[in-house]
Amino acid sequence: VFGVGPQDAEVLFIGEGPGEQEDLKGEPFVGRGGKLLDDMLELIDLDRTKIYIANMVKCRPPKNRDPLETEQYACSEWLSRQIALLDPKLIVCLGRISAMKFIKPDFKITREHGQWFEVDGRRVMALYHPAALLRDPGKRPETFDDLKRLQAEIRAVCTPIDFKKRKGAILCFNSASSPFLTATGPSPLSRPRTPAPRTTTSATSTCGTGPTVSTSPRLMAGC
Repeated sequence: VFGVGPQDAEVLFIGEGPGEQEDLKGEPFVGRGGKLLDDMLELIDLDRTKIYIANMVKCRPPKNRDPLETEQYACSEWLSRQIALLDPKLIVCLGRISAMKFIKPDFKITREHGQWFEVDGRRVMALYHPAALLRDPGKRPETFDDLKRLQAEIRAVCTPIDFKKRKGAILCFNSASSPFLTATGPSPLSRPRTPAPRTTTSATSTCGTGPTVSTSPRLMAGC
């Protein structure tokens, strides 16, 4: 499972490794966690056409366990080349394992999520992994705050586009009724996505508008 997203993406999301559904479909974050990630992106006016998503390891670890150091090393060259080709302005680590690799080895996700770090000339932050949010919905409100920080940074450093070109964007980012924030409310995994009507024009920022690229997992046979 190599990665997916536009070639000119300015924001790169890096997860830990593919799960069963990702392994079957050859695309990152397509299971329940992937659906929740879509909801998280929608909250800040993003979708998969505007970001690139990759994983630290390109093959599914047995029984979905954390990737071993040797497995991370075996796939590190692939990810390094992805980063070099994309040259993203922002990197978002999804989960503790990714943050420990790209931010610092002693990273504490419970204390340092949502904080920005300077790493090799890039701004890097970590969010709770969607799987962790499925297990513990109580972490969703603080993750919502982290997403707002990400949105602010994207608007500050990424290329702006015409706001009218966005479809189905959520206008009220502070809505306490958002299914993502409501641990006991309707499941965001089943929420219909109906484009919201537009009455105003403003500007926002995204991370790319180029063609979506997904590389076949067969190319990763050596990983």
